[in-house]
Amino acid sequence: MPDLTGHRLGQYQILERISRGATSTVYKAYQEKLDRHVAIKVLSPHFIEEEGFLERFHQEARAVARLDRPNILPVYDFDDAGDSVYIVMKYVDTGTLKQMLGRPLDLGLVVEIVTRLAWHWVTPIGRAWSIAMSNRATF
Repeated sequence: MPDLTGHRLGQYQILERISRGATSTVYKAYQEKLDRHVAIKVLSPHFIEEEGFLERFHQEARAVARLDRPNILPVYDFDDAGDSVYIVMKYVDTGTLKQMLGRPLDLGLVVEIVTRLAWHWVTPIGRAWSIAMSNRATF
């Protein structure tokens, strides 16, 4: 897939490539209408040839756009233009996971990560314990 840096995808001006993987490339882009930076994930062109791919892609993009969770980037837009099928998401300027793992983590970030993990593990356990206790009281 050619580098799209300096090109436009619809209303988005591609500024720089952030990362590249086997199935997609992620770019930082600028959306002039809303004066904001966004992340654009451009899927490899060979997916377009797969039967039913575009329909599945559109369904999945709509489904992800409905999600409103703290650890999931919001989807702003999706489209296909020529050989490019892309999804537009919130741009978060924290670097890549690979970059983060290559240096010591800030203590505040470590505390935030551990707190979130603990909350996601403890909350369901607490709910299960409450349900078990309420069921036990009925015996």
